[in-house]
Amino acid sequence: MRKTFTTLILGAISLVVASQVHALNITAMDSAGNLTHSLLGSGISISNIQYNGANNASGYFTNGYESGIGIDSGIVLTTGSAANLNGTSNTADDTTTANYLGGNEMLNHLINNGIYSNSTYDATTLEFDFVTQNLKYNS
Repeated sequence: MRKTFTTLILGAISLVVASQVHALNITAMDSAGNLTHSLLGSGISISNIQYNGANNASGYFTNGYESGIGIDSGIVLTTGSAANLNGTSNTADDTTTANYLGGNEMLNHLINNGIYSNSTYDATTLEFDFVTQNLKYNS
């Protein structure tokens, strides 16, 4: 009887926890400028925006708090497809999208230790300059 009761309690806890996990919402990138502006917000002058990567490799996310990542909204830059992130963080280890693009030279330098020659692939980068329009920045 005690074992059955413990199993029922654990099962009920599992259902409560599972019902509180919400999916991360991903929206495809529409432009590098909008991606950058959504990251920094208002009161910022942005210039020299440079995006390198596949269009499907980046986007916007919402519902982060409910998904358990600790940030409610922001941008994603991936080496695959941002659409693969829809859902929870419990994606399969073999989820992949090859964009057939080159890597990043700075990252290649970082991972090469003089013994092995490693390369990165499908790099996605977003670079920009920014200046606050006020002396104090409030996000």
